[in-house]
Amino acid sequence: MSMSVQKRLSYRIPFKLEVIKYTKEHGNRAAERHFGPPPTEKMIREWRKQEDQLQKADKSKHTFRGRTAKWPQIDVKMKEWITRHRNNGFSVSTKMIIYEAKRLAAEKGIVEFMRRCGLAMRTKTRIAQKMPKEYESKIVSFHKYCANHYWICADHTMKDILWTDRLTT
Repeated sequence: MSMSVQKRLSYRIPFKLEVIKYTKEHGNRAAERHFGPPPTEKMIREWRKQEDQLQKADKSKHTFRGRTAKWPQIDVKMKEWITRHRNNGFSVSTKMIIYEAKRLAAEKGIVEFMRRCGLAMRTKTRIAQKMPKEYESKIVSFHKYCANHYWICADHTMKDILWTDRLTT
């Protein structure tokens, strides 16, 4: 059984509005049978959601196709960066654009992510952290315990036992 790859089609706004009008009278599935497929029922549902935007848009265009930008602020900054470089007489390669876009995305993305999640830039460290109040008494009692039970650990020296607190923290 071979699956044929179906070519993606584009539709002008007047056609989409005509389908929406027919759909209001007869329903999504009836519109699919009348006009297609394609357009499929899912496409018709999406067009119905976009009806207000379609009526306001330029009727000669194929609009609302493709993806919208995930980070429109970065698009604006990239366009400004490219224009500024070209106005200064520099040529801008695609590799330069990719590098700058990644830099801006990383910068913008991490800041936005941390703001959304309520995070702050803090590093976890073991140095200079306050120890619990009972820390010293626990160490002393541990050393006494080891000294009293030294015979259990005959294959270790007393020095090894006394330094085990450093390994466990």
